[in-house]
Amino acid sequence: MENVIAQTTQERASALTGRINANARVAAEMLVSIGRDLKTIRDEKLYTALGCANFEEYCDKHTEIRQRQAYNFIRCFETYGVPLSSLSGIGVTKLTLMTVLDEGDRAELIESGDAENLSVRELQEKIEELKNKYEQLTLDYDQTSSEKQGAENEVEELKKQIDALAKALKDEQDKNKELESRPVEVAVQKPSAEEIEKIKADAQKAAEKKLDAAQKQHDKEIKQLREDLQKQYDNSRVSAVDAVRRETAAEIERLKSENAVLQSNASKPAPDSTKEKVKFYISEIQARFSAVVEIIKSVEDEDEKAKYKGALKAAVERLGGAASEI
Repeated sequence: MENVIAQTTQERASALTGRINANARVAAEMLVSIGRDLKTIRDEKLYTALGCANFEEYCDKHTEIRQRQAYNFIRCFETYGVPLSSLSGIGVTKLTLMTVLDEGDRAELIESGDAENLSVRELQEKIEELKNKYEQLTLDYDQTSSEKQGAENEVEELKKQIDALAKALKDEQDKNKELESRPVEVAVQKPSAEEIEKIKADAQKAAEKKLDAAQKQHDKEIKQLREDLQKQYDNSRVSAVDAVRRETAAEIERLKSENAVLQSNASKPAPDSTKEKVKFYISEIQARFSAVVEIIKSVEDEDEKAKYKGALKAAVERLGGAASEI
């Protein structure tokens, strides 16, 4: 006790700082260990050895970590691995938010200090901005690639047509040469040099005319094809929007109907007799149970759906236990 009192303020501050840093290193290592061990329990289904039907039940009964926190620890360990210990100062919540980004964007947020300095809300906005930017770049790239492929196909088709016309022109020229080389019958007068040149010129003009006509036909077909594709795209987009509207309208009508039933049941006065009261409240429980089941079925995220299923199952078990104690 005398030694403690004898410590100077500087010695005491140094001692406390050393202890803080040591505990921080331990906490960082614990972050890695917790994520790794929870992942092992879940992946190898070791929770069954403790009498649990699923990982969520294991978290509720055997750990002091909530289900969502457990999945966050696992997701962070799967994303960052052992280097996770060096990022412990950022916090599990922020590290979990950044798991949706690619490695480059995560590294930029960490190295710039935004991950540590921004609030959770500000970091969420930054992540959404990066995600939207990436999605837009992907759309632009896909559109550019599609347009480039279409242009390349058009050029290739045009080259084929030009080659075919060039071959036809060569065939005409070969025929002219063959006619020139044939012996002329005595009764037939040999064409003059001017006539031969005229034949060649006529053949050249005929070939060029065919080439021009083929080019115009090609341009016309390309234009028609583009108009047809645009029309198909417009029709498919309208059909898709109509389908979404129909589905949305149907879902709204279903919810309205369900709400009307619930409001009707809620507005009914409780019956007087014990038997009628029991029937009334049992029907209320069944209606609300069915409503909860439908809501859980509509959840797309499997982890979130599993959490709700576990909560519903636990609630049903508690009701069963309460009923058995009556």
